[in-house]
Amino acid sequence: MGRSRNSERPRRHGFSDFKRQKIRAYHQKHPGLLQLEVTRWVSNFLRQKINQSLISEILSDKFKQLNLAKLPRG
Repeated sequence: MGRSRNSERPRRHGFSDFKRQKIRAYHQKHPGLLQLEVTRWVSNFLRQKINQSLISEILSDKFKQLNLAKLPRG
């Protein structure tokens, strides 16, 4: 029997609030960067694939509380 369609997809790994906070902090330090450039930084620095739409969501007001939060590394 063949594999189901779901088993062929790569496993998704979510982003912790710690990683979201790092992405927001990087963008604040480099406000002129395009989201595509932030995406490349995440891939290189955090060693995790991410798409531009998720970068957009992380940089939105939805996660602005992370700017002030003290989070455990994770």
